[in-house]
Amino acid sequence: MFIEIIVAIILLVLSMVDIRSKRIPLLMIVGLIVLAIISSLALQPVDWVLMAAGAVVGLVFIIVSKVTREKLGYGDSLILLALGILLGFWEVMILILIAFLASACFGIIMVCWKKKNKNTSFPFVPFIALSYALVTFVL
Repeated sequence: MFIEIIVAIILLVLSMVDIRSKRIPLLMIVGLIVLAIISSLALQPVDWVLMAAGAVVGLVFIIVSKVTREKLGYGDSLILLALGILLGFWEVMILILIAFLASACFGIIMVCWKKKNKNTSFPFVPFIALSYALVTFVL
């Protein structure tokens, strides 16, 4: 449970940075990836297939970032890579589903309130952090 709390704190900090600057510090992401690898290898029983599949999900999102010219930023994709390693395939898929649903609801509300238009971008890390908290501490 200690690692999960540390990851949640890191995601909270990354969320605040993403909201303020729409940039995510690479050093913090690398630290998150290293923490995920160490935690997966040393601190918990590892299902190698699920861990590798979770990493592949993150790699797919890195490709999506490249193809879409960062409509989904590289930082978001690297965070999903780290969480895929940490959580494994199924939990990261649930996390992604919740994050996309939450961000879609947020976008719809902002468009309806005329605060944003359909082409406006907004930070995605807060939705990843919220989803992580739900997947890890609630579900």
